[in-house]
Amino acid sequence: MNALASEIKIHAWGGLGSQLFAVAVLKDIQKASPKRRLTIFLHTGGVTRRNPEVVNLFPEISFDYVDDFSKTNGVGNMRVRNLRTNLLPLLKRFLSMLGVTLSCDDDTSFKNIRFWTRSIRGHYSYRTINPEFLEVLNDRLENASQGTVNKEGVCSVHYRLGDLLHLENKSPLAPKTVLNELERVTKISDFSEVEVFSDTPSHAFELLNQSGLQKMSAPDVDTISVFTRATQAEYFLGTSSKVSFWIAGIRSVVFNRQSSIPSLNKREIAGILNKDFKNINFYDV
Repeated sequence: MNALASEIKIHAWGGLGSQLFAVAVLKDIQKASPKRRLTIFLHTGGVTRRNPEVVNLFPEISFDYVDDFSKTNGVGNMRVRNLRTNLLPLLKRFLSMLGVTLSCDDDTSFKNIRFWTRSIRGHYSYRTINPEFLEVLNDRLENASQGTVNKEGVCSVHYRLGDLLHLENKSPLAPKTVLNELERVTKISDFSEVEVFSDTPSHAFELLNQSGLQKMSAPDVDTISVFTRATQAEYFLGTSSKVSFWIAGIRSVVFNRQSSIPSLNKREIAGILNKDFKNINFYDV
C-alpha cells in the first residue's frame, strides 16, 4: 500500500463488538501503510441505535459519525427514488470492480486494498486477527475499567437477547441450548457463582435461572465491565455475539483460559484465534 495514497474511510455498524472489528482492520492497514490517513465512520443505523463505545478505548484513532438510524427518504418523488434504487447498486458494483470501494470481511478481500481505495465496508469478522491486537485490547479494557477483577471460581455467561427478541428474521439462542452447555460446564467445575451478562439482564436471568443454580446473578453493567469481568472469570460461556467472540479470544490468547462458543460461530472465532481452538469448547445449537 502506497504511503502517499488517499484517505480510506472505514465504515462500521453495530455495537462495541462490531466496532472492534473495524479498529482491527484499521490497525492492519496502518501497519502496511503507516502514513496513510484512516478514519472510522461509526454509523448509528441498523435495527438498533448503537453508541460509539469504542472511541474512548482508542483515542489515537480518527472517528467520525453518521447518524443514519431510522432515516427514511419520505414519500418524495417516486421517479427519483426508483432511479436511485436502480442506479446505486450498479454504481457500487462498478466502484467495487475498480477497487475504489471494497467489502473487507475476510483475508482475501483485505489483500485487494489498493492505494486508490477510498472506502471499506463490511462486518470484517472473518479476518485473521493479530494476537498483538488482543493484547492491546485487553490493556485498553483494563485501563477503562480501572483495573482487573478477581473472578476465580466464577462462571460468566454472555447471553445476547436485546433486539433479537423483536426481530422477525433473527432470534437469540434458545434458552435450552445455553442451559445444556451451562449444565455441562458446571458439572466439570464446582463454581462458587454464575454471572449472567446480557443487554436485557433481568430477562436473561429469568430464562437461565431454570438451571436451579443457587448462586446465579445478572448484574446490569456496561459493555466494558462485561469484557473485564468475563475475561477474568474462571470459565466463560458465550453466545452468538461479537462481544462473546472477543471475550473468548482475549481469554485464550492473553490468559490461556477456556470458553464455550456456539459451533455455528466457528468461522468468526477462527479468525480471532487464527484457528487455534485449544481453549474453545464448541457446543451444538
